[in-house]
Amino acid sequence: AAFWQTISGEHGLDGSGHYNGSSDLQLERMNVYFNE
Repeated sequence: AAFWQTISGEHGLDGSGHYNGSSDLQLERMNVYFNE
């Protein structure tokens, strides 16, 4: 669980999985860890 909390935080995701970041870099490789 700690892994996903770290990854989510680094990519600007909140606890419900919504993006709240401010940088396009956070979204650039999001698909490596998550699928729609």
